[in-house]
Amino acid sequence: MASIIRNRSDYEDFYICSISDTKKLVSDAALFLDTVTAFLETQYKE
Repeated sequence: MASIIRNRSDYEDFYICSISDTKKLVSDAALFLDTVTAFLETQYKE
């Protein structure tokens, strides 16, 4: 979904991402960050 929105915003003249799409993108990014953080913490314990 993020790549489609990125392409639209880059190549369409007046594309505006909806609030619901934006909330979904932010939610997905937060989940990704949490997942990567948890993985790295298990791999590189201090």
